Amino acid sequence: MELTSPFPSIDISSSSSLASLVVQSKAFRRMSGKTQLFSSYTNDHYHNRLTHTLEVFSVSLRMADILDSASKKSSDKKINRGYIEAISIAHDLGHTPFGHAGERCINEVLMGIDNLGGLIDTQFLEPLIFKHNFYSVKVLLGIVKNNDIDEKILTGIVLHTGLIPKDVDLKRFSDNLLSNSLNYYFANSRIKDCHSETDFGKNQSVEGKIVAEADEIAQRVSDLDDALQSKIIVADENFVKNALPDEQDVSVFFKEKKLLITRFLIEVSSVMIGGVSLKDGNVCLSESGKKTYDFIKKQINEKITHSYLIRSFDEKGRFFIRQLAKAFYKHPNQLEDETIEKIYADIRITLLSSSESKSEPLRKDPRFSCFLHRDDETFSVYEKSQILDSISELALRNEHSPEDEKSSSIKGKVFKIINTVFLRDIMLSIANMTDRYAVKKHHSLYESES
Repeated sequence: MELTSPFPSIDISSSSSLASLVVQSKAFRRMSGKTQLFSSYTNDHYHNRLTHTLEVFSVSLRMADILDSASKKSSDKKINRGYIEAISIAHDLGHTPFGHAGERCINEVLMGIDNLGGLIDTQFLEPLIFKHNFYSVKVLLGIVKNNDIDEKILTGIVLHTGLIPKDVDLKRFSDNLLSNSLNYYFANSRIKDCHSETDFGKNQSVEGKIVAEADEIAQRVSDLDDALQSKIIVADENFVKNALPDEQDVSVFFKEKKLLITRFLIEVSSVMIGGVSLKDGNVCLSESGKKTYDFIKKQINEKITHSYLIRSFDEKGRFFIRQLAKAFYKHPNQLEDETIEKIYADIRITLLSSSESKSEPLRKDPRFSCFLHRDDETFSVYEKSQILDSISELALRNEHSPEDEKSSSIKGKVFKIINTVFLRDIMLSIANMTDRYAVKKHHSLYESES
């Protein structure tokens, strides 16, 4: 069956318009409160997802200038700065609070690996996968109200980082987590027959590859900056020599034996970016740039990634996310009105599009008929919250009649759909939070006013 495009015929592929919409969005502003490496609310000067995004944009433009200057033929197609702007500005919109630890925690809950201490009956859960790059596309589609977006931009966002486990089909991934609009994009683009990361990567534009490389460089430099500021790494002359092996006199980066951090980082960045080239369509660092990159990456992995500061912060992040998920799953009345509206609408749309919705016994069952019989607008937010509360009680108490206890039965399948969408939207609402808001929300739920 041929899919009908859900996109209105409005062209915003002019990336300036797209970037302007993103920059004016709430999702873009929220990135300022999301962790990059160190907690964004423990120090005003640590990098966050927003500063990282701007750094990726800056590095990408510098790389594009170098590559265009190195082009030997005047007839060579110039790199499109518009695509670079759109991809880099939007690439991390879907990131979670508490960095990659938050991302892993949300994925484990949606996959059913973490059943929140036995709270979730995974028999009635369709395992889902969460990855911030795919979720960034979903957030972007929400910002632009599903207007048509150039395929290069969407593919560049998805491919700025690793995709998903090799044994997971991309189509299944998009069907389960993302929207109908993105499913249309998958089905009608050049990647429709891709089932692996390798296949998918063949369709990445040079602009997307530039942003992906810039993402790695910007991350290394900002991580090193935060490590130096926090004094987890103390850089002496030997450290600087290893970071900049081609530098003849490293004393210029010190004043009274104290490292001039900003000057050092600017040089580190310049070395990695300088000499960048295109080989067989791939963006490659120069030999000296690769040495600098590899040394810094090794230092970050050895001295920061597994340090007590990061380990303890990651566990705190997991704790807050899991506690919020438990509270919302058990007591959906604690959710914001907007989230309640969304969960109800998503369950209703998903059920109505399923074959099970036509079952007469199902339509007579008061537990499910509220999603099928009446128009969405006839319920108030309060009524919808009560409906979700009854679904939560049904899930927690396992109140299934004998004939629908098995997930293979019609009512079992329907409850599985409802439970999956219910949990998914709860976890995505948490994914949208900043670190600070997640902590504040946890305190308001679990601690007294005093």
